[in-house]
Amino acid sequence: MNRRTTSATHARYRALTFPSIPGRVAPRALVAPVAFALGIHLVLVLAIALVPGRAEAGCKAGAVAASCVSMQFSANATSVIDPVGLLGTVSPTISGTMTFDTAIADSDPDPITGEYLLSVDCASIDFGVEVMDLNLGALSAIDESFVAVVNDLPDNSGPFPVLTDLISHGIGALVDFSGMMGAGTLSYAYSEFCIVGVTPCPPTIASSDAFPGAPGAIGTSDLFLIQFLNLIGDQAVVNGQLTSLTSVPVVPCPEPGMGAALAGGVFALAALQRRRLHCVDKR
Repeated sequence: MNRRTTSATHARYRALTFPSIPGRVAPRALVAPVAFALGIHLVLVLAIALVPGRAEAGCKAGAVAASCVSMQFSANATSVIDPVGLLGTVSPTISGTMTFDTAIADSDPDPITGEYLLSVDCASIDFGVEVMDLNLGALSAIDESFVAVVNDLPDNSGPFPVLTDLISHGIGALVDFSGMMGAGTLSYAYSEFCIVGVTPCPPTIASSDAFPGAPGAIGTSDLFLIQFLNLIGDQAVVNGQLTSLTSVPVVPCPEPGMGAALAGGVFALAALQRRRLHCVDKR
């Protein structure tokens, strides 16, 4: 598999985040094989458009399926872009949990890559003072999530062959954060690579394209990104470095409320209006 084929296969993971955040920080450049792997899919997931909602998730409180697992993450915030103070005080260390339904099937037949769409049911982000809850609902038109795995991706472009593992998680959902209704996203990616004949191979954070477990401490954090957009268009971004991802007892996800569905309609209609105005401006 060459770079062009891999990039085409994973083009859906390229930037689907908020389109125009002033001063957004691009993911930092990494060593060649890791940068290449990260280019396969810059994470997340919030397509603000009229798209079908998902079926009811399997990790809701009161009916948690045996296939549900939760992981706790920790990250260091490296930059906060929040012109109007939507997030309040953001601690230098951010933590939280994600709950996954591991029964979701791999939608990618490629044996090197795994795509588990709509597999993150909910997430909670602790900023140190405020907590943001992201909940994938059945009624909202804009909720999305995924887990993606790349196992032993070869790169033979240099003097030595390189193999790379890359795992990413992402969720975008409607939220009621500190009394503000809006759309929030959380995404992160971590990787490991080896140089064949020079360093121990293969990399070990993925042994196949199966649904990944928690790795514990993170050696290389390629991306950690939080975004929030309120109903009147104010936006905030937190960039950082993922430092750990560990297994914890299952954290059930709350049932989505009707308010989320109504707000989803507002966001979808607003997005359509913005796109129409954008098209008119181009003319």
